[in-house]
Amino acid sequence: MFLEQEMRKLNFDSEGGAHHVDMLARINLLGGEEPVVFCHIEIQGKGGGDLPTRMYAYRSEIYLKLKVDPIGIVALTDKRPEGEKTFYIWKQFGVVSFYKYLTVSILDLPDEVLLANDSHIGLVLYALKCAKKSGNDEGMKFRYLKELSKMWLERKWEPKDKADILLALDYQMRLRDPDYRRQMVEYMSELTEAAGEEERHMYVSMFEEVYSAQGRAEGMAQGMEKGMARGMARGRTEGRAEVARSMLADGLPPETVRKYTGFTKSEIARLKKADA
Repeated sequence: MFLEQEMRKLNFDSEGGAHHVDMLARINLLGGEEPVVFCHIEIQGKGGGDLPTRMYAYRSEIYLKLKVDPIGIVALTDKRPEGEKTFYIWKQFGVVSFYKYLTVSILDLPDEVLLANDSHIGLVLYALKCAKKSGNDEGMKFRYLKELSKMWLERKWEPKDKADILLALDYQMRLRDPDYRRQMVEYMSELTEAAGEEERHMYVSMFEEVYSAQGRAEGMAQGMEKGMARGMARGRTEGRAEVARSMLADGLPPETVRKYTGFTKSEIARLKKADA
């Protein structure tokens, strides 16, 4: 499960500017010593400066704010500088700080590995791989997004988790062509026809609203690399707010809105008051 509200607390400033955690997930394990692990995933291209130091800073911020020790994973979308370390180390007067994280090239991961189970992260990483392969080809992105949406619908996840993942998939493909966006809304309407009326309304409205959300537009303008961090988090929040407003306007009860958007009762009350 992706931890949207927790991610909003995680940011720090450095000489290079503000930094934001790309993804933070809580994963329930089927077996082993720990029933739950927390996973921090950083989407990284060829830029971004000193990656080991930044990963250590992210890990420290997550521990300070949330009191959990995450497993750090860097998902590479491009080649990194030759000889770059995959760990952070600091030594002074016999004191040592050391942090090792995992690094994986998304393009090198076989599709069958990413899609082997119902993992949220597996589907999101597969979407990143599709986005990288698509480049600026809108037609290819549209075909991939349709494929991803069908896979997403088959997953037996909670409505809140499905909503978050759907927005993440759409954001990564980032359709810009208005005609393809219109076709995607129509496709989602057909795809979710067998779902319950409330659930179908939620998912179709999500596509209709998210394409015009200001946060998503700002994120898109910043590009694949670090713009994804701020854009994905803000875009999903703005998109869910618009969907919540649409559901309330259609007369759905606040409890149903809370179930499908993840907003608290007080957040929904603020939305209603702002629109009154």
